[in-house]
Amino acid sequence: MSAIRRFIGAALLSVALVLVVFAVAGAQGGKKVRLVFTATPTNTSQYLWAAQHMKAVAAATGYDITVQESGGTEENMYRMEKQKSAQMGIMDAVLIEKKLGKNNGIRHLANYSPAVWQIFVARDAGVKSLRDLAGKKFNPGPTGGGSTGITIGILDALGIKPAYVEATLSDALEMYSDRQIVGLSYRGTGGNPTSGVVEAHAARPVTFVAFTDDEITVAKKLYPFLGKSFIAANTYSQQDRPVQTVASWQGQIGVMKDVPADVVYNFLKAYFDVLPEVAKTHKSLSLVTMENSASEAMLPLHAGAVRFYREKGFKIPDRLIPPEAK
Repeated sequence: MSAIRRFIGAALLSVALVLVVFAVAGAQGGKKVRLVFTATPTNTSQYLWAAQHMKAVAAATGYDITVQESGGTEENMYRMEKQKSAQMGIMDAVLIEKKLGKNNGIRHLANYSPAVWQIFVARDAGVKSLRDLAGKKFNPGPTGGGSTGITIGILDALGIKPAYVEATLSDALEMYSDRQIVGLSYRGTGGNPTSGVVEAHAARPVTFVAFTDDEITVAKKLYPFLGKSFIAANTYSQQDRPVQTVASWQGQIGVMKDVPADVVYNFLKAYFDVLPEVAKTHKSLSLVTMENSASEAMLPLHAGAVRFYREKGFKIPDRLIPPEAK
């Protein structure tokens, strides 16, 4: 039933959120610019952010922007690069280079949030540390999510071998509620509650599993883009202390290189103009700046983004300038 609900939900949301779809000719031929923004599962804070922020950008630019639900960043990159069914979306740069190689058509647009690992388990599961996950049924992240392989890689490097259960986020949450798994991993923002975690806690009280300093050292050695981070105290109910974990600026927006430069330029102008207002609801966006969006990029910038950030006074490293902008 969850798969049916997810399908119906996605269809209804595509109709209800007709904020974006893309026509390349739109920017230059006087037609309406239409964009599809591929996001995350609907029961995540990232999806709620995307819906609000893209609606504000659409109002400022006059673009039509449709926000679509997806399984996560792996599904997003295939929608953009292979299926050509979306022009922009939430991306995982490391996963893109690993799966698509360096000569792909996805370009960096801007940051939207640090991607903070949230590993949570049932309070009654007897799991006090990452090592306690060994042998227990555990979902390492959603099918199609970019964090899933990284979570497995970290636990493997630590010598921890849970009994992994593959599932979408919705199915994993149902399994958790039904006591089929002890917990799961899903990236959040570190400052805003993820609705899926809230849902899980309501069904079966959760607790978060922290990383030790030594475990973070191992994770950083394996994945240099990771750093120490925290789930802020009181992000969730009955979570009165910060939880030490790992995070990265993999919370980034990608765009296809064939989107016209002026469309991207105007999108970015609106994106940063409305950012302070959106950040009132999604607090992690207060960490996003033009400077770190340009300097922390992990893929080449879009040609329109190169122009935008240069005009704002930021120096763009040669490694981030795509062939089409040279």
